[in-house]
Amino acid sequence: MGIVELKRTLENIVGSGNVSNEDFELVCYSRGWTADIPREHQIIAKPKTVEQVSDILRTANEMKVPIVPLGGQSNLIGHPEGVLCLDLTGMNKMIEIDEGSLTATAETGMTWEEFLYELSKKGWTAGPHLHSAPTATLGGSVALCSNGPTSARYGLVGHQVVGLEVVLPNGGIVQTGSGANPKAKNFVRYGFGSDLTGLFIGSHGIFGVITKVTLRIYQEPEATEIQAYTFNSLETACKAMYDIQRKAIPIESAYIMMGFYLQYTYPEIKAPFAIAPIITTGTTEEVVLSRKRVRELCLKEGQEVTDPKIMGKVKEWWKYDFAGQYKAPPPLVLMPVPLCSCIPTLDVPKVYDAYVKFCIQELGKTKTLTLAQAFACQNNTVFTPLIMYDERDPETWKRVREFIPRVVNSLAEFGFTPHYTGRLKGPPELMQRLGGYYGLLKELKEKIDPNNILNPGYLVKPDS
Repeated sequence: MGIVELKRTLENIVGSGNVSNEDFELVCYSRGWTADIPREHQIIAKPKTVEQVSDILRTANEMKVPIVPLGGQSNLIGHPEGVLCLDLTGMNKMIEIDEGSLTATAETGMTWEEFLYELSKKGWTAGPHLHSAPTATLGGSVALCSNGPTSARYGLVGHQVVGLEVVLPNGGIVQTGSGANPKAKNFVRYGFGSDLTGLFIGSHGIFGVITKVTLRIYQEPEATEIQAYTFNSLETACKAMYDIQRKAIPIESAYIMMGFYLQYTYPEIKAPFAIAPIITTGTTEEVVLSRKRVRELCLKEGQEVTDPKIMGKVKEWWKYDFAGQYKAPPPLVLMPVPLCSCIPTLDVPKVYDAYVKFCIQELGKTKTLTLAQAFACQNNTVFTPLIMYDERDPETWKRVREFIPRVVNSLAEFGFTPHYTGRLKGPPELMQRLGGYYGLLKELKEKIDPNNILNPGYLVKPDS
């Protein structure tokens, strides 16, 4: 099918105003916030309903047209290649806030900021709060199984998903979870056999296009408390976080900022190796109790920050970070490439050491800034090494792209487990070392998407 014919077919499905192959629009859809090479598509379609998505996928599958489903483009994991870019941001309605079932269902083109705002009108909130909330969409975060500032209490986004509506490559529409029964509410994820919801969480859209998501909701907290502690080593900082996890103290968020990240963000703190802001929320009584328990454990390993100026900066940083913005010291124009991965909390120090050594060896004197931080995530830690690079320098850009697969493979030897991979962080050798797991993933892809139209090249590599 030629582009002219494809455009005419898409216009019949979504309307002429929702299809474009203009160069200036194609460029805008060619990359996310990433070190990957821009990849332009040939045409863009903007569906408004699940029926339109179904018609598009059925047509594309028959004609073997590769499709890239797209949300807010705030990802940092590389941009897939495809002829047709499916912009889902027009599907952004809140479908239902079911207070009785403690769930909310929305279309997946809705951003997290919009979703949280709609919940707040009725005194509710969601578990995950993504760093890039103003731009990240619900569907994108589920497809990537993202983490966020509140992962210490609520885990990754996937932990909060109750059910999904998904359009398969052949155009079929599937509802997962209890909502698979037309007479049942979307209130529980497990039932009717295998957990098919989990098949699509973290799948990078290779099995289907997620069009609706049902998430757990929680009452907005009465109180919020921010503490901060400094530690003279990463080992003591991780020990404190581990003790908090072991005691199951319900903290909302906890960061460990270390090394250069600490030096850049908090230059006032000269001696300690790490600082850990810790946020607790809940009723006033819960917050008071949690603060006391956190303080007892952290003081065994470190020192409490009491300086009002530093605490003011901690609170300012928290708000700034929550808005999904990153600062960069002049004169560099820095682009972040995070390698977010889960690791047992007590194993973070050895992974950090390996990462720093690898950066020194591989990146040398390139125009990069190596930072690292860690986010508590329920019973483990999301370790986030950040490579900040000057995109204006072609050699640095090239070195960073080449470096990422090598460092991922190196850190995998320490049990480093990326909770999202994509093109940048999913080199074939990493996936293929998974043995039977990778084999099953590939077989599922071949069965569900035999024409390989959805995000070709992500997670699994086709034989041809």
